[in-house]
Amino acid sequence: TTLPTKYSTRSITLVFLHYIFFIPALIYVGYGEFSLAHAAFIFAMYAIVFFSSSIEIPSFRWGRADERTLFNLLLYLIFFSTAFMAALGGLRYFSLDMEAVYEYRRIAAEEVPGLFGYIFSTVSNVFLPIALIMAIKFRYITIIGILILSSVVLFGMTHHKSALFVPIFVPLIYVFLKMNSKIYVVASALLIIPLIGIIEILYLNGFAGGGEAGYLNSLIMRRVLLVPPMLDGLYM
Repeated sequence: TTLPTKYSTRSITLVFLHYIFFIPALIYVGYGEFSLAHAAFIFAMYAIVFFSSSIEIPSFRWGRADERTLFNLLLYLIFFSTAFMAALGGLRYFSLDMEAVYEYRRIAAEEVPGLFGYIFSTVSNVFLPIALIMAIKFRYITIIGILILSSVVLFGMTHHKSALFVPIFVPLIYVFLKMNSKIYVVASALLIIPLIGIIEILYLNGFAGGGEAGYLNSLIMRRVLLVPPMLDGLYM
């Protein structure tokens, strides 16, 4: 069985799943502490998504939500939630120092109410990316800048790097997919991620005297490709 080549939502989803999760997960399981249950889970999950997504499900339309109304609602939710998080004490340990995120995160987690985390996840991983995509679609340049600033503020309050990268990378993926209509281009572009890591490793070992994995490997290779299967393994 091969990946579909027709440019569609199913094809894009399967290509991303294949290169961003399936292959890294097999590498993680194979080179780490091998777990038969974890490997079986990966294959089962992939097979379920692959075959079930090919089934045609009857659909029907039941009204249509106005895009600009939804966009305005998202803006209100983002700004209200950010202000509410600040009122809960988010500004108490505000810092943009990416080298000290774990120190600040530990302190903030101990003193900021637990509700803070639920609000943050929803805003940074759902509301902000969707709002940014819609702002790009409507060409609201000022609002794009304000939303990016909001993600920076969220990072400063929560010290989670996802607050910076998720709202930026998701719209970038949207723009890329809008500009390309061939599935092999999408697959080729995803190979850039490990290529960046390999180039950095070669540079560090060839010109910088070796040492630990660099910043790009930490932010991109480890977090994008290896952290998801690692978390799956922990929850098994």
